[in-house]
Amino acid sequence: MPVAIIVDDHTILDTLPEDREILYEYRLDRDPQLLENFQNHARDNVILTLRSVTEGGAFDGDRPSNLKGIIQLKAKYIDLELATDFDMVEEILYATPILSKHDYSQPMRDAVQRFLQRYQKLGSANTVIKFVGKPVDAYDMLISLKRIQKVFPRHVILGIGRPGIVSRTLARDFNQEFVFGSLTPGEIPDYREVLPAHQDNAILTGLIGSQLDHSMSPIIHAMFRQQLNLPGYYHLFEIKSEEHVAETIEILSETYILGCNVTFPYKEHVRNLGIPDHNVIRSGVANTICFSNEITLHNTDISGFSRYYTEITEISVL
Repeated sequence: MPVAIIVDDHTILDTLPEDREILYEYRLDRDPQLLENFQNHARDNVILTLRSVTEGGAFDGDRPSNLKGIIQLKAKYIDLELATDFDMVEEILYATPILSKHDYSQPMRDAVQRFLQRYQKLGSANTVIKFVGKPVDAYDMLISLKRIQKVFPRHVILGIGRPGIVSRTLARDFNQEFVFGSLTPGEIPDYREVLPAHQDNAILTGLIGSQLDHSMSPIIHAMFRQQLNLPGYYHLFEIKSEEHVAETIEILSETYILGCNVTFPYKEHVRNLGIPDHNVIRSGVANTICFSNEITLHNTDISGFSRYYTEITEISVL
């Protein structure tokens, strides 16, 4: 799965990592000298983007005249804005066109639904449809991914902020064209966190709950993976409403996610969403979900305490 690194400063070009799985998005709206550099030293793995102010970028000039020269260049992709640049798609001869739409005005699934109602007939084998929004939680992001995937054969759908990380780490599951990462962590995650999630032996897990800002689990799991030299990612699947928990778990069970821990307030709610082990049946509470051929539910608090108590008892006897 290719990961596109956002490049908005021509002075860092010589320091960029070289990897066959990396694309470079030259943000011409933030540094016009990137265009001159590309013309003199063309790469075959570059996305050329002139993002307007209305779509979250920095360009507020004459788009048609500035794009005329850009769309004639031989890049990997050329990013056009759906609202203003659609008529230029046919003029791109040496690159794959991307038609982009950014909408942060409402929950992402609502923005996607409105987008699909208006543009669902645009999908083709020659054009990549790209949609960027700001999901309110993990459910919002996952349901948006499924909706876009069903309509467009070539697509990139990205969420901004922590709930949007799954749009990058689980991109293979939703047949994305590529995903974006940054050189520095922020609302867009560091590309060095995204790349390992797409390795065949990646350990992808997470935590399900309603308020997870306090959780140290991602840091702890990252330490364990580092010690074992294993790639992967530990997600925080924050779900705001109990009514969305079951569908979120169902979607996750169809992805590369191996399993999830469960915390407050959903430990009791999830006990009926899979096949419970004897500890879940006894306690009425599940704190771990495993995905394989079926969804199984476990209570590792009980099994962990029982094992500890047994070991302590044996030591005392000795």
